[in-house]
Amino acid sequence: MKMKYRVALALILVLIIITGTACQTVSEHHNTTKLYTAATDHITEEKITPLLIAEGIADAGEGAEMTIQILMTEGKEITDTEPGPFQGTFRTGKFEVIAINSSGQELARLPLNDAFGGEEMSFQQDEPFELLFDDYNDDGQPDFTIGQWGGSNGNFYCLLTLEPNGFGILERNIYSADHYPSIRYAKAGEKAFLNKYYDQLEGKYMDVVHRWTDGAFVKDKPVEAKETSSAGISP
Repeated sequence: MKMKYRVALALILVLIIITGTACQTVSEHHNTTKLYTAATDHITEEKITPLLIAEGIADAGEGAEMTIQILMTEGKEITDTEPGPFQGTFRTGKFEVIAINSSGQELARLPLNDAFGGEEMSFQQDEPFELLFDDYNDDGQPDFTIGQWGGSNGNFYCLLTLEPNGFGILERNIYSADHYPSIRYAKAGEKAFLNKYYDQLEGKYMDVVHRWTDGAFVKDKPVEAKETSSAGISP
């Protein structure tokens, strides 16, 4: 009897250990799921149809005007309620820039993501922003910038132009101390413009002139900025 009693007691202890371990495993799994939900419940996504993101009127020469638009062709709206640089609603996905003449005829189109290495692009939800134009290389064609988030100290801008046979890219990855989605740079003499950016290693703002040389913009040696301000100038 004593042997049977000991065997039965041992079986009961084993069952208790197994049951406790199983409960603990379920509990841990449940907690993990709750933590994952808590970490993502501040983000919501919603697919949207193509819409107008930006627009501007460019001088096409000889008194003619051209409407340049940026359209979102594919993507979704992402809303993040967590405090930080991405708090709010952003339109994320694929975009195209198009040129339309005064008769409403489309003359040129460019997949805008290609100007940023094919990466997914994002713009904050808002009314369509204004594209700002200038002629930085003095060729008579309208140039304009489009920016994407580059960190708390600035954006990365692509400088595009409207040429007779379509859109062209004059310069990519211009890191500038600005967060507006389209900016106008200050001219720095003939066929040159001034960019301002924050150098994190130096801990100061720097000025650098971009000069049109042999069909491309070439940067001068950066110097410490005389003024602390945004890279873009007022329209």
